[in-house]
Amino acid sequence: MNRVKFTVLALVIAASLAACNGQQRGTPGEPTEPVAATPSEALADPRPVNEAIPAENFLVHLSKAGEPQPSADGASLDIQVKVANPGTQGVSGQGKMPVNLGIQILGEGDNADGPGGLREFVRVPLPYIAGGSEATMPVTVPFDPRLDGRKVRLALVQEGARWYETSEYGAIDLGPLKICEARLCVPAATPSSP
Repeated sequence: MNRVKFTVLALVIAASLAACNGQQRGTPGEPTEPVAATPSEALADPRPVNEAIPAENFLVHLSKAGEPQPSADGASLDIQVKVANPGTQGVSGQGKMPVNLGIQILGEGDNADGPGGLREFVRVPLPYIAGGSEATMPVTVPFDPRLDGRKVRLALVQEGARWYETSEYGAIDLGPLKICEARLCVPAATPSSP
């Protein structure tokens, strides 16, 4: 008798677990909607940057891949930037300490930290760039009235570690920018030499 009770109890528990774990939508034979993978089911991206890259190993370099152009509506300045990574360690804008392209507004003395400057203006995450490769990425500098008469600097930054904002890393200065009738005008662009 006890054996029958345990068998029935085991079947009830198994059926309950199956119903909870394998709930199906719709009726049998009907296609079901795809279900997104949970984070534990998704493949882990092997490319995030989770530790500081030692300065001597950070060989990433920026350069212009085209001249900056104002957007048709004047709401932004668009430029193509080449990011070369001749080192052996890949970089990306993902992870606990990602590498991003930072846009700074330069103040007095071409200093982002000086009067009129703004170090934390815009960040653009880098795509994954393997060691020994390069990528060209679009960068958009949004319209902001604080840009009038100022330069902006495009520079690499490893979040939580440091800025790479010198000519050694190819930081790019654009401007000075001019605002014409509440729109950005075309600036000159020259590599920085801070």
